[in-house]
Amino acid sequence: MSDGLRLNSLASAPDAQSNFAVALLQPRQKRDVLLAALKVLAKYPNPAAREPIRQLFEHFSADGRKRDPGAFTRRAVLDAWRPIALSVDVPLILQAVNTYEFLPPGFKEDAILLRTGALLILNELDDTLAGFQATRLLVDGFSDPMSGEPALTAVRVLASQEQTLPLYLYAMQASNATLGATLPEVVSECLRSLTRAPAALIPGIIARHGKAESAVIRIGLCDLLIGHEAGAQAPLASQAVAYLGDALTTMPDLAAYRYLVIAMLTARRAELAAAVLQTARLETHRGRIAVLLELLDLFATNPEIAALAEQLRLRR
Repeated sequence: MSDGLRLNSLASAPDAQSNFAVALLQPRQKRDVLLAALKVLAKYPNPAAREPIRQLFEHFSADGRKRDPGAFTRRAVLDAWRPIALSVDVPLILQAVNTYEFLPPGFKEDAILLRTGALLILNELDDTLAGFQATRLLVDGFSDPMSGEPALTAVRVLASQEQTLPLYLYAMQASNATLGATLPEVVSECLRSLTRAPAALIPGIIARHGKAESAVIRIGLCDLLIGHEAGAQAPLASQAVAYLGDALTTMPDLAAYRYLVIAMLTARRAELAAAVLQTARLETHRGRIAVLLELLDLFATNPEIAALAEQLRLRR
C-alpha cells in the first residue's frame, strides 16, 4: 500500500494518522503525499512534527523559486506549524513574513500566501513584532490587487491589537506614486475596523469615502457607521442615518444593496430599520424591489412590514 493510501486509510484513527503523517515529513517525499500529510497535521496538531516541519521549511526556503514556486508547499507547512509553533521559531517565521519571490515570465511577486500565513503565526508568538510587520505589509506595495492579501490580513492583525492609527492612515490616504495605490478591499476592511475611533472623525471619513465609486469601500463605510460604538448617540446618529438612507437609494451594486439592507434590519436599532422602510416605500427600481421583497418576507410577522411588502409586489 502506498504512503498516500495508508495515510487516508487511517482517517478513522486521528492519533495514528497524525503520527504517520509526521513520519512522511521528508523533503524528498512526493509532493502530493507531503501536502496530504501537512493537511492532516493542520487538522490534528502533533508536537512531534515541529522539528520536521522546521526542517521542511528551511529546505524549501533555501531555493524557494525552484523548489516551491508560488510558495504553496511552504504555506501548507505554515498551516501545520501554526498550532505547535514556539517563540524560538520566531526567526524563521519572520523570514517568511519578509519573503518576496518574483517568478518568470512576468516576474510578478508570488509569495503572497507565505507572508499572509506567517503573519498570522507571528501575531500569536510575538504580537508587538507582528504589529510592526503588519504595518509594513499594509503599505509595501506588493499585495495582490484581487484578494488584497497580505494587506487584508495585516489590517485584521492590527485591528485585533486595537492599533487603529495605521488603519486610519491607510483609509484616508490618497493613492499616489510614493505610497502606491490603495486597494478597495483593504480600505473597506480598515473602515469597518474603526468602530472605536473618535466620533469626531466620522464626518471626515464620510466626506472622503461617501461617494466612492467602489461598492466595496462604501460597504466598509456603512459597516463602520452601523457598528460604531457611538452610533446611537447624537450627533453621529443623525449623520449616520442620513448617509445610510442615501446609500440605500444610490448603491449601484445589488449585492451590496442586499448586504446593506440585511445589516440595517438586523442591527437592532429602530432608526436604521425605519430608514430601510422609509426608502422602501418610495423604491421604484425593480432590482432593489426584488431584493426588498425577498428580505422583508423574513420579517413578515411585523404588520407594517407585511403591508409594505404587499405595496412593493404591486410595483414589480
